[in-house]
Amino acid sequence: MKYKILIVDNEKDICIQIKKILYPEYVVSWAYKLENFYTIFETKKFDLLLLDIMWGEGMEKGIEILEKIRKRNDTKKYIPIIMLTGATDDKYLKKCFELKIDDYIKKKNKDFELKLRIKSILEKYDNINKIKEQKQQIDEGIQVALRLQKATLPSENNLHHIFGNHIDSYFIFNRPLEKLSGDFYWIKHVFEYVYIICADCTGHGVPGALMSMLGVALLNEIIIQNKEPEADKILNDLRKKLKTILDKKSNDGMDIALCMIDTKKDIMQYAGAYNPLYHIRNNISTEYKATPNPIGNYFNEKPFTKHEIAIKKNDIFYIWSDGYKDQFGGKNNKRFCPLSLFF
Repeated sequence: MKYKILIVDNEKDICIQIKKILYPEYVVSWAYKLENFYTIFETKKFDLLLLDIMWGEGMEKGIEILEKIRKRNDTKKYIPIIMLTGATDDKYLKKCFELKIDDYIKKKNKDFELKLRIKSILEKYDNINKIKEQKQQIDEGIQVALRLQKATLPSENNLHHIFGNHIDSYFIFNRPLEKLSGDFYWIKHVFEYVYIICADCTGHGVPGALMSMLGVALLNEIIIQNKEPEADKILNDLRKKLKTILDKKSNDGMDIALCMIDTKKDIMQYAGAYNPLYHIRNNISTEYKATPNPIGNYFNEKPFTKHEIAIKKNDIFYIWSDGYKDQFGGKNNKRFCPLSLFF
């Protein structure tokens, strides 16, 4: 399909001359009266505008036309524009470039130079449009992936049901670095057990989100199949299953804090892969350290350790991903430490 070019010049002979140069390579229209230009520009679509800066005695009219185009509220404001003139004036040329013209050429330049500049600008905008289309496709894909990832997280109704029956109060602070997140939380109530997980997958954005969804799928599988669950064994099983999926040389994986509450006995089991558990009782903070191993391939693999805690009234527990405590801020731009959360 041929590109469509509109020539706007108050000299009819110039319009005809340029049309002869560009035809038949391009579909060329022209307007040598302003009223004609505005009518044509409103009703038709063009790929490039050749606009004369000099109308009558000065350049103000050309600047006025350019300003009106760039101030539009539709996509026509972005049309590529080459300014034409038989004279030069640095002040007006500066104004033209401030209004984002794409090029400037004298009317007496050689024909092939005009063609080359037009070709170059059209190719540039073609590439820009292709990038925009690709970005739109990527953005649409990310929106679909975001909906899918959100669907794997526990719903508000589910949270209220689980915590309303077994836990006095709770809060979840989830603020991903990007639209898609490599961090996730997972909460499940199976028989007398409530499982609460906070996990941090390798990577951000799409890679992290894919790993998080894989983690959720594996956890669901493990919990359903495990008739006598123990927190450390769940993490061991998760690591084993994930390693069968990943390449042996892969460094991908996740760090996890897993809390498993026996609602009949009021006992919490905790096991962690790098992510610890903090317990506040009577204003005293206790850290339950995680096993220094990830869920994934590791050169010094160790079995995960289980901690058991008898839950008492007014106990408070915190788990998080490292993105929370590693934030910098405040007056001195210092790292946020766990104690800042508690006291």
